[in-house]
Amino acid sequence: DVATLAGAPASGSNVSYTDTGNFAIGSITSNDGTGSTTSSGLNVGTGTVTLTTTGTVTQSQPITAGTLTLQGANATYTLTNASNAVTTLDANNNTLTTLSFRDTGGLTVAGIAASGAVTSADSRARGAA
Repeated sequence: DVATLAGAPASGSNVSYTDTGNFAIGSITSNDGTGSTTSSGLNVGTGTVTLTTTGTVTQSQPITAGTLTLQGANATYTLTNASNAVTTLDANNNTLTTLSFRDTGGLTVAGIAASGAVTSADSRARGAA
C-alpha cells in the first residue's frame, strides 16, 4: 500500500501497480544520499500503465502513457488532471464502480461498454474497433 504513486521510467516502459486501498497519482521525492529527486505523475511515454485497486484512485499530477488500463472490483477512478496524455484508455466497466477521465488530446477508448449517463466534453474521443 502506498498513498502516492509517481515515476518516470524509460519511455516505452510498462508499469503495473496493484493496491488494495486508496492512492493518488502525485509527486514523490526520493533521496539517494547524494541528493534528492522529485518525480511528478506517471510518465512512461508510449508504454503502458496498468492500475488495479479495490479502492479509490485520484490524481494531482498527470499520467502520460500510450495505454492506460484501469482494473479492480468496485474501484473508483477520478483521473481528471487537464495534462493527462493517454492515447488509449482501456478499462473493464463491468467491475469498476466509477470512472472519470480527462485527456489533453485525441483518445481511443477500448474495453468500455457505456451504460447509464455518458458525457464527453471533447468530440475527439472515439471507440476502438
